[in-house]
Amino acid sequence: MDALTIVRSIDDIVANIAQAAALQPGTFILGFTVSAGLGEAVYNASNGAIAIDEFNQQLDWIRADLDTGAKLLVPRAFDPAIDTLRLVTVAMLYRLRAFRYDDGSAAWDIAVCVEIKLRTNALKLASDIDHVIDQSVAVAKLPNEARQLRARLGPDVLDWSLFAGAGAEPAPSNRTETIRQSLVLVQVAEAVVKALECYPIEVLDAKTEQGLRFVTIRAEPANERDRLAKQVGMSETATALTRLFEEDARDAEGKWRISLSSSLGASRHDDVTATFVDLSDHQSRRGYRFEIDKELSPDGPYFLRTERDTGTERVIRRRLRNIKAIDTRVDLADMLENPWRVRRSSREILDEHGRADDAFRDLDRPKQEALVGLWGDAARMFRGGSARRRQDEAGYRDRAPALPYGRGRTSLNQRPGA
Repeated sequence: MDALTIVRSIDDIVANIAQAAALQPGTFILGFTVSAGLGEAVYNASNGAIAIDEFNQQLDWIRADLDTGAKLLVPRAFDPAIDTLRLVTVAMLYRLRAFRYDDGSAAWDIAVCVEIKLRTNALKLASDIDHVIDQSVAVAKLPNEARQLRARLGPDVLDWSLFAGAGAEPAPSNRTETIRQSLVLVQVAEAVVKALECYPIEVLDAKTEQGLRFVTIRAEPANERDRLAKQVGMSETATALTRLFEEDARDAEGKWRISLSSSLGASRHDDVTATFVDLSDHQSRRGYRFEIDKELSPDGPYFLRTERDTGTERVIRRRLRNIKAIDTRVDLADMLENPWRVRRSSREILDEHGRADDAFRDLDRPKQEALVGLWGDAARMFRGGSARRRQDEAGYRDRAPALPYGRGRTSLNQRPGA
């Protein structure tokens, strides 16, 4: 498949995951200011029962209106930074935009109501897609109360832009843009996989023995993570734990954390370090026994995650910043699009002496032919650093002794210039 087809396919997967994730328990935050036309709209809707200057009563009325049920209308071509969403109830129509933080960044963890009015006519969906809001919507004053609510709810806050579907981004205009989108989608896929490697667990037993703390856990039954994992072809939590700690025990010696949040960038303040001990049956249920460094918080939910994922969110963010700057590296874009375009000849040949090497002779014939063909090619490298450093390296190469397999190379396992 070509790059554009792959981009569209991954875009569809991301959209499906996002819409499925929107079914998880959580809370949407909707913020209001006095200048949003709230007073007049509520005054008219309540037939004058709520005065225009009674801001708190107006918010209570909005909460009651949203409790009757709401739908979110999302444009098919949706740009989270500049576009708006429409939230519709039986009586009212709310137009929402993203909340802007002090640094100017727009985020949909808090939606800002910029327009509110009575529903008078039938809605024209046009190119919008409607979604029923099954979760609760918390109404707050902007900006302080909404921010405090965001901090208090933590990972339970839902992003309004989850419902945005595929087709929001226009087709790439050139090959550099195609490569940029492909790299971004690779990072999105990695983030999804990393998030699904955080396993929801149920604590079966917790006890202290000889001054050491132990817990016995198992996969949490009927969890939301497994439903999403099935859609992207990943194992359920119970299957994953069996593979990790029973079948090949490949991570039995690794360090784990029991966390209260499944988010990649969640705080580690309440996390508990856990070390796998052994399989353990508890009340006829198969479990996994871990030694922990401190008592677990009495309130769940609990998630088992590897210690290796520390900093994963920061790594992905850094990569995304680098990908964003790919327009300034035309040489890198050319290489990623077609590595053969930027290859150069190394002027090396695999002579008869090299072909008699045991490592070469152990290869089957197609691999030998491929190695002979690749032997004279090398990637063109654009190197930075000081001029003195490059001169020193060049001088070292000139002084390197001539070895049987070419300058500076001692075996077939080492490529030219390695």
